[in-house]
Amino acid sequence: MTASIATGVIDPSDPFELKIAPNPSAGRFNLKSRGELNKTIRVQLLDLSGRVVLESQYRPTTNDHQQALNLKLPAGVYQLRIQIDKRVFVRTIAIVAS
Repeated sequence: MTASIATGVIDPSDPFELKIAPNPSAGRFNLKSRGELNKTIRVQLLDLSGRVVLESQYRPTTNDHQQALNLKLPAGVYQLRIQIDKRVFVRTIAIVAS
């Protein structure tokens, strides 16, 4: 049996792209975004209890932007919440013991 959980709906007309790699990782992730030039991108990382463990924001100055995340957190599963204007994207990341 396989189960999946929808964490958002992909709008094919939305030019924003988001990639997180490698996942899982020992805490070093690259957040790659495309399509949101000069807009503030708010990043929140939540543990599974919903507590915000990291909060930051950045404003890409190029169409293709890469942001490094060096997380020094306990191994586990986290929710990465990306907000641009009123749009919210949620991705699951896993930190493994190094």
